Amino acid sequence: MDIETWVGNHQLIFLGLFLPIVSALMAALAAWYSTRRTLASAQTDRNLQRVMKLTDFRQTWIDELRFDLASFLGFLQGHQPMPVERINDMALSYNKILLRMNHSDVRFQALVEAMTSAMAAVTKVSSKEDRAEARSELLIVMNEILKAEWERLKVDLVNSERSRELQ
Repeated sequence: MDIETWVGNHQLIFLGLFLPIVSALMAALAAWYSTRRTLASAQTDRNLQRVMKLTDFRQTWIDELRFDLASFLGFLQGHQPMPVERINDMALSYNKILLRMNHSDVRFQALVEAMTSAMAAVTKVSSKEDRAEARSELLIVMNEILKAEWERLKVDLVNSERSRELQ
């Protein structure tokens, strides 16, 4: 018996059972694939939002550190002898910077040494050249830290874009 004859004899069974089953399977497969793509897209969006939020936090941290560093540098341009209130404000700025910094950062010790040297140069009677040298050394360390953090921020943004493209 050939297929055409068999289908002709069993057309009702074929149309009543086989086609609905195949249609249901195709619909289930389409729904599964659509759900899978939707979940993957949602996961990608959550990852991107997480990275962007971390990037915003890091940018805010960099801006606040920059402000504190600039404030500290401002104390180095004062006249001597420095009043006690100004020394207290400088110490507050010093401590804010220390609290913002990651103490395991390789540049942390260099920053502490440069800030301590700068504080010593302005709190004791020193020449204008000594204060300028201390300020210059501190500026170099501060710029290295800010540049490194900015580069880290840019790398994070690039990596988040790459991970989004891969998904």
